[in-house]
Amino acid sequence: MDPSGFRVVTGSVDWTNDSVRQVSGVSKVIVDPAYNPTSHDFDAALLVLSTPTTAPAIRLAGPSDVGLQSAGTDSAIAGWGETYAGSDVPDVLQWAETVVQSPAYCGQFSPFYASGLELCTVDYPFDDDGACNGDSGGPLLAVDAADKLVE
Repeated sequence: MDPSGFRVVTGSVDWTNDSVRQVSGVSKVIVDPAYNPTSHDFDAALLVLSTPTTAPAIRLAGPSDVGLQSAGTDSAIAGWGETYAGSDVPDVLQWAETVVQSPAYCGQFSPFYASGLELCTVDYPFDDDGACNGDSGGPLLAVDAADKLVE
């Protein structure tokens, strides 16, 4: 993947607001070595910025944070995807509070749910907030036992 094809916007939840956003180029793209372009399994990559950003860092979850994947964990999802099927993509970051659910809960609603590859979050019992087209790559945020925000 050619790094010159990417730009990263930081510092604003409105990607069109030129007055507060910082746009950075990408010097390197590191694709997950397990990525399967046919099935799109393991579709994750790390974008290395050409210049440092002034936006504050959010700690990434690591192996010691595996408990955050447990059913019942409060979390939030965010993205610039559709707010409903077929809608225009918003300029402002959308977010919703949600809860990590068990694989059995999510498996009952979709024959395509792959518990070994996906983490299921739904705001049960309402089930009215969730990710949509265009939210791929958006963060799932949770708070660890030390009350530190984890992405």
